[in-house]
Amino acid sequence: MANPNSQGGRAAVAEDPVAAAAIRRYEERLMRDPTSLAFAPLADAYRKVGRTREAINLCREGLARFPHYTTARLILAKAHLDDGNPEAAPARPAGSSSG
Repeated sequence: MANPNSQGGRAAVAEDPVAAAAIRRYEERLMRDPTSLAFAPLADAYRKVGRTREAINLCREGLARFPHYTTARLILAKAHLDDGNPEAAPARPAGSSSG
């Protein structure tokens, strides 16, 4: 199933060399070290250029390894909001207590 935001995001990256360079840098870092925390800034960069589904998937994969990484949870929530699905935004890490 294609996401119209993904293609629009790719066009935005092509027009913005700074965003394209940042995305390329984070992708390279993540390729060198798949267990790196670089997934979060990469997901945020994807989100900012409209590639929300990629941002959501990347955050979910990263949060499976680092469930208490607050920054990634925030980026995931923002990506869900950008994708028009605020109900899917995570409230808190699984297994965390509220007090």
